[in-house]
Amino acid sequence: GGAVRDLLIGIEPADVDVACLDPEAAARRIGPRPIRLGTEGHLSAWRVVAEGHVYDFAALLDGAIGPDLARRDFTINAMAVSLDDGRFLDPHGGEADLRRRIVRMIDASNFDDDPLRCLKAVRMAIRFGFDVEENTLEAIRRRAGRISGVAAERVTYELGIIFSAAQFRRAVDLLDRTG
Repeated sequence: GGAVRDLLIGIEPADVDVACLDPEAAARRIGPRPIRLGTEGHLSAWRVVAEGHVYDFAALLDGAIGPDLARRDFTINAMAVSLDDGRFLDPHGGEADLRRRIVRMIDASNFDDDPLRCLKAVRMAIRFGFDVEENTLEAIRRRAGRISGVAAERVTYELGIIFSAAQFRRAVDLLDRTG
């Protein structure tokens, strides 16, 4: 996900998400006391902080990497590296979108799973200096009202990052364009 994106654009990843079949066992191999995040199936993960890095281990959605990557928000967050053989996995064209400097959704229905992703598109565009692809903008506009159902602290966090990026006019313009 984001760690692969960051490495491809030359940024040291702050955290690494690992999708695997047995997340608790994998986390325990990295650190003796992983922290459980969440309690419901696909919303659960195990976190390990080691040597200044954060590792989150979660179960593969439907037990396979393909469906897991298809449920991600944006193509640039749906790239992976197989830990078995080192293969680069990019089924949704994230690397090409990185080169084009585009934030593009994988599927509009993924915004329904977590409406905060609509605001995350703006954050990513502002943070990386990317544009939001037109179909993605339209899908966000259609779902803009759903942001009111997201916990205020999550929205505040995203807005804090957006407005601390020293691109106030661009941020306001993009927020206006997304509704």
